[in-house]
Amino acid sequence: MTELFADLFGDIIIQTLFGATKQGKSKKRFWIQGIFRTLIVLGFAIIVGIFALIVPQFITKLILIILSLGALVHYFYHTLESIKNYRRTYL
Repeated sequence: MTELFADLFGDIIIQTLFGATKQGKSKKRFWIQGIFRTLIVLGFAIIVGIFALIVPQFITKLILIILSLGALVHYFYHTLESIKNYRRTYL
C-alpha cells in the first residue's frame, strides 16, 4: 500500500514538474521519481518505527515493526526491479 501511494504521489509530482506527457520516461524523470519514492517509503517506515517505540503493548509494537520492515523490504525489491528496467532501457 505504501509503495502504491509512493508511485502515485511520485507520478503526480513528476507530471507537475515536467508536464503531463505520457511519452517515454527520460533519465532525469526516472531518477527524480526514484528519489520521491525513496523519501515517501523511508518516511513511512521511520514514522511507523517511532510509533512502534512509543506504543506500550508488545503485540501492537510487533505488528508495527513488521509493517515497517515489510515496507522497506518491498521497497528494496522494487528498487532492484527498477534498476533492471533502467539498465534494459538506457544502457
